[in-house]
Amino acid sequence: LQQRLGEGVWVRDELDNNLLDDLPTVQVQRVGGSDDGFRLDRSLVDIDVYDSTRGGAIGLAATIRGLLMTELRGSG
Repeated sequence: LQQRLGEGVWVRDELDNNLLDDLPTVQVQRVGGSDDGFRLDRSLVDIDVYDSTRGGAIGLAATIRGLLMTELRGSG
């Protein structure tokens, strides 16, 4: 995800105390799911987007959704 979004976007699993200095930020966390113990993993992932404006966050979230639906490995 970091490669697709570029260097101007922070992608991390935990938020930093300096969040306002690191915008836009995308927080990605696994929040559940299951696997078959061998090779298939069905994970539930939560993605939160933070930006200096609501419009910026909405636009970035739409970009991420598009990547998840079409470009990232395993989509589709």
